[in-house]
Amino acid sequence: MITTKQISEYLENGLNALLDYEGLSFKIWATAGEREKPERTGNAVQQFINGNMRVATSSLTPNILVMGINSFTITFDVPVNPPKTRITQTAEDLSRVRGGQYWFLLYVESVIAAYFQKPKTVQWTDGETTYDSTISAGVGIPADIDLSEWRGNTVPVDVYVDVNLGEGAVPSLSAVVEMDGIAVPYVSFVPERASQADAAQYSNNENTTSLATSSAFVAEIAIPVNTLYSSSPSALSYLFGGALNVVHFLKVDIGGESGVYLVTITRATSGLEMEKLASATFQVAEAVGDFDLLEIPEGFQAGYFELPSSQIASLTLSVSADCLAWIAGKAYEMTAGTPLVVTLSPDDIVYDEDSDAYRVYMITSTAVTVTGDYAFEVENG
Repeated sequence: MITTKQISEYLENGLNALLDYEGLSFKIWATAGEREKPERTGNAVQQFINGNMRVATSSLTPNILVMGINSFTITFDVPVNPPKTRITQTAEDLSRVRGGQYWFLLYVESVIAAYFQKPKTVQWTDGETTYDSTISAGVGIPADIDLSEWRGNTVPVDVYVDVNLGEGAVPSLSAVVEMDGIAVPYVSFVPERASQADAAQYSNNENTTSLATSSAFVAEIAIPVNTLYSSSPSALSYLFGGALNVVHFLKVDIGGESGVYLVTITRATSGLEMEKLASATFQVAEAVGDFDLLEIPEGFQAGYFELPSSQIASLTLSVSADCLAWIAGKAYEMTAGTPLVVTLSPDDIVYDEDSDAYRVYMITSTAVTVTGDYAFEVENG
């Protein structure tokens, strides 16, 4: 099983990668031992900000897999006096107060906050067993603003850490959820595929059995309302504008199983609660395969290949830039310069009466140059 020492060393290394103060590093203690003392090498002194890790709660979920959650409190003893680590440091470098504040304390707090402000996914090994985990924490909070002389003029800064651990687990944070090629900052993401089934009861059988005849992909997504990711304005645009059948590309990868879908928003709600941040929840469903019924949003490219007959079995094409694409009713992730072979059936090929020609329609998430067996004609933009 993963030890607290392994976790403390991982956090310690991450903090030290952000700490930009020559001759100073973090040291987190998870087991009994003697605190690190300053180490002198010539005219340089290596000093330490010591942290004491204590287990707050620990639990395992009964399962054939090892799973559990551990909560820790780390108390860092942060000095208010900038440590003297080099002979070249000036009196200003070592001043305790700047602008009426203990500037070095604020600096160390900012490093701790910067490191812990975003959750992390970590993979551990214990012999031949692999564990995946999510580490989340609150930012550092000074436990006492008064100086504690007995602590050597330091202020304790507490950080509360949760580690969700599972044998061979798939952390939610490692999942890829993108809408129109841009990450979705989801609070909750619930994809679902439901089947339409016909019930049948056979003679001399008291049990009713079912035959699935079709299925539908839908997903419900909850996000904080924000100005940084396009999923937020897309959801709010549908909520307040109500435009139907506007399409988006949804890419999902969970534990190595993935899919790309052309979807449309079918429901949206927003939540506002006094001092809390605004939220939005919306549902998407796979879009209809009829090009003429779809609404193409700004920034997408739509067009068609003109074919000589309805009996063409496949279409080979490539694009000039990476993109998501919908071709003949199916969605794909395309790489620039890499040919894609699309298998066609007669139902995928549309007869256009005005031009007396057969067409295969294509939508891409961005404007690209499309080359293939047959000429591609852009319809928008």
